[in-house]
Amino acid sequence: TKQEQISVINKKQRNMQQKREMEYFKDHQTTKQEQISVINKKQRNMQQKREMEYFKDHQTTKQEPISVINKKQRNMQQKRETEYFGKDTGISRAGERDYSSSSVDTRGLRYSVQPENLREIETLPHISTGEKKTYMFMGAISLKTAPQYKFLRYSDAYGKIITKDSNGLLKDRDGYIAVALGSHFGQIGDRFIFELENGQQVKAIQVEYKNDIHTDSGYAQKWDKSVIEFVLSDKETVEQGKYKAGLSGNFNQFDEFKGEITNVWKVEGSPSYKIPAKVLDWATKYDENNNYE
Repeated sequence: TKQEQISVINKKQRNMQQKREMEYFKDHQTTKQEQISVINKKQRNMQQKREMEYFKDHQTTKQEPISVINKKQRNMQQKRETEYFGKDTGISRAGERDYSSSSVDTRGLRYSVQPENLREIETLPHISTGEKKTYMFMGAISLKTAPQYKFLRYSDAYGKIITKDSNGLLKDRDGYIAVALGSHFGQIGDRFIFELENGQQVKAIQVEYKNDIHTDSGYAQKWDKSVIEFVLSDKETVEQGKYKAGLSGNFNQFDEFKGEITNVWKVEGSPSYKIPAKVLDWATKYDENNNYE
């Protein structure tokens, strides 16, 4: 049968491989394990040589070539998944990410967030513990000359910076979740890591301001004491995802967002994208082609 023919061919190939190995080691008094170790070492040396040749014209650190290689591998994996499912599902892989302060798994890239790139932001538990986590919809940000509006819709050569996942969360290209925060924290485009009492860490990017007249010390909303307010894509998408119950008014019921805020860090490392200054400035004019002045 065809299977038997393949089996015979494979057996011949294995015999040839064994013969080559025996010839290579015939003058060496080594164990089988040592022989395998030498073969593996040769293979690693060849791999390192190929990497060195590939990057010899690049002024990069050792970590950077590894990052590029990992990116290529992930792109291949994403391509295989897309081919398997017939389309890009857009499913969030947040559960597989490492949200520790030493390593952040980004969307399409992996880079290190070193301790010196994290600046601690003071929490104000005397005002609010931040346990309640509310939401708003992106459509409420409608002033076209505002940085918030422009930032949420900005695209570069690789596509949109902010996209929605299958659950209606908006995220930047590195996986940071879009939120509205008070002036105590920062500006549009600033990114933060919120640590919760259950050990979970929420990566967030500020895409909207809470009005100072509605907050206590620019920290928490006066009437519901919420600190984090998620900016969602649209009601229809959220209703079809796993956060449907959050439309009752509080995302604290979900394990990944549950608990009081115990620590906040501002991420001062650069993201994997660049935003032109004109996008983050107020515009005096705006046209239908997204041209700002």
